[in-house]
Amino acid sequence: MSCGCACKFAGLQIVTIFFLIVAFTLVSMPIIFSQPVRHVYLLMIDRQIAKVVPPRFVFAGDSLTASGNWGWMLARNPLTATNLAEFGASINDVAVQVSRAGPYQATFLLVMAGTNDLLTYHHTLEQIVCDYSSLLDKASDRTKINYHTHPLYIIFGAHR
Repeated sequence: MSCGCACKFAGLQIVTIFFLIVAFTLVSMPIIFSQPVRHVYLLMIDRQIAKVVPPRFVFAGDSLTASGNWGWMLARNPLTATNLAEFGASINDVAVQVSRAGPYQATFLLVMAGTNDLLTYHHTLEQIVCDYSSLLDKASDRTKINYHTHPLYIIFGAHR
């Protein structure tokens, strides 16, 4: 009688392990084989880690910023930078990213915006200036402009 119970338990373990393997495979295959899904998954993990371990740099911007692996480029450490940039972002979209950068408590907030406004959306100069003014207003009180290389590229440094 005890052997029958042990055999049923062993069979149940095998079935459980089988279903766990199938579930893991179904969840991990899109991440492994689809670059866009893998990219979004890794960004999500990076942003969650950055809320626990504050990065030195936070990036906001359009696709030119989104496609950079900034942690490796700047410090050879992926945890030193968090990228909030999104493909196709306008200046107003970047302003929203800037407002979401506060909880990361980074030393620097690097912003690049305006390319899509000029080339894709064909905004006027007056509209771009107005949108940039709004973006600068969204930068929190804890930041100040440290360095300005180009009208489309701004770096904010945190007050410490």
